[in-house]
Amino acid sequence: MYNSKCLKVKDNYINFIVVFGSSIFFLLMLAINIGYRYGASIIALTAIIVVPLTLFKKQSFHLTKEDRNILIILAGYGLSLILINVFHQNDFKKFDYGFRLLLAVPIFLLLYKFPIKPVWFFLIITVTTIIGSSVGYYNHMHYDWACRATVGRINTIHYASIIQLFAFISLMGIIFVKEIKNKLLKYSYCLLAVIAFCMGIYLSILSYSRGVWLAFPVQLLFVTIFYCKYNKKVLKAIVLLIPLVLTSGYLVKNIADMIFEQQNSSCRQNMGITKRFDAALSNNPERDIYTKKML
Repeated sequence: MYNSKCLKVKDNYINFIVVFGSSIFFLLMLAINIGYRYGASIIALTAIIVVPLTLFKKQSFHLTKEDRNILIILAGYGLSLILINVFHQNDFKKFDYGFRLLLAVPIFLLLYKFPIKPVWFFLIITVTTIIGSSVGYYNHMHYDWACRATVGRINTIHYASIIQLFAFISLMGIIFVKEIKNKLLKYSYCLLAVIAFCMGIYLSILSYSRGVWLAFPVQLLFVTIFYCKYNKKVLKAIVLLIPLVLTSGYLVKNIADMIFEQQNSSCRQNMGITKRFDAALSNNPERDIYTKKML
């Protein structure tokens, strides 16, 4: 009886660390440069300690065939990258990707053994969307280098793609509010999810990454299927909203194109691209590749 209570307390601590590490991972990944490393380090260290102890106690993870295949692929690909770098005697920095894939194996087992509750996961994604969008808005309004909304050295297209994806995931989380008993918290989460979705979509427009919008219909369709699976009543409302969604999508595209053309010209002037191009061309008239890199 005492041992079972101790095990339950330990499991609660591990669950807390997993949720905390996952929260830090998502919340900082779109807020600061290489912010994902802090949460990932917490989860990785926990996995390195917990997984071997679990195996030592001969506790099973109850993996399915698909799960085992994923682990084999991660481990095999990671080892192959490490062996290739050893064979070519590359710099130690090149080993990073191989070690990351190997490290993904214990992390996978940890999250499999101590999964995050859906409500917590969607709440983390929702708050991440709001924080990431807010940082992008701030940079866009206050810094000339951020004429396209982004964060630091993060690629603008990648940044906008992740924000837009998280915006749709935030909407999907509304399905799981039934797990929240407090009505005030339920409505608060729904409101927060809607705000996160609007902020994420608006951030996508401010990023001027028109390629991101190619995923918009697919993401909308996926969310629709997700809602219909859990709530049949939503299907009728979605059918009525299809014309409105198509019309709004067409308007958003036109607005995004118009803003993109206006901002693109001002961004190029603010960043001094033309001056850098002229300087590169005059100093290196025969090095076309170098000139392109200057752009």
